[in-house]
Amino acid sequence: MKKNIFTIPNLLTLINLLCGFMSIYNVIEGDYHVAALLIMYGMIFDFLDGYAARLLNIKSDLGKQLDSFADLVTFGLAPVIIILAVYYRFKGFIYDFSLIIYFCAIIYRLAKYNMEGSRDFFKGLPSTFSGGFIAFIFLWFPILFSKPYSFLLFIILAFMSLLEIPYNKIVIKSHYHIFLVLLLIICYGIFKEYLILILFIFYLLSGFINYLFYRKKFGSIYNSNSITN
Repeated sequence: MKKNIFTIPNLLTLINLLCGFMSIYNVIEGDYHVAALLIMYGMIFDFLDGYAARLLNIKSDLGKQLDSFADLVTFGLAPVIIILAVYYRFKGFIYDFSLIIYFCAIIYRLAKYNMEGSRDFFKGLPSTFSGGFIAFIFLWFPILFSKPYSFLLFIILAFMSLLEIPYNKIVIKSHYHIFLVLLLIICYGIFKEYLILILFIFYLLSGFINYLFYRKKFGSIYNSNSITN
C-alpha cells in the first residue's frame, strides 16, 4: 500500500527537520544565535506534529521514522555542531568526546524508540528535551559552556537518555491544558528565561519523581524485557 507523506503531521515533522538543517546551515554562516533559535523552533514543531497526529487520529510507521530522523538532525546533530563550533573546537579531547557520547546516546535512544510499541510516556529523557535544553542554555546562559566542567552537561543528558525511567509525554487533552499554556505564556512575560529554566529542570527531574512515586502506573516498562541489539 502506498504511504502518503503529505499529511499534516508529516509536514510538521518535515518543518522540524528543516529547522535542524537550517540550524546547521546558520552555524556554517556564523550566525550561531539564529542556529540555536531554530532548534527551539524545532521543539515547537515536534510538539505540533504529535498533537496533530492525535487530533486527526493519524498514525503510521512512516511518520514515526520521519519523526526520529528529524529529531536526530534537530536535537542530536545541530546542538553538537553549534557547541563544537563556538566553544569546544580547541578545548581538548574530553570536550569533543562528551559531544560524541551525547550524539551516540541520541542515536541509540531514537533507534530503540522506533523498535518499541507506542506508549503514553517516554523511556528515558526525550531527545527533544536534550537538544532544546542545550539550545536554551546557549541562548540565555552561555557562560556555562565556557566553564571547565561544562562537558558534564552532555554526559548527564546522554546518561539520562539511556536510563529506562519514565517521562510523561506533554499533550493537550482538554481546555484546562489550553488555559495552562496561556497562563505559562503570561508568566513568561514576567519571569522571562528563568521560567523556561525552571520548567526544563522540573521536567528533567520528573522522570525520577515518576520512578520513585508512581512505579505502579509505569510498572510495565520495568517488567518487560529490555531490547538489545
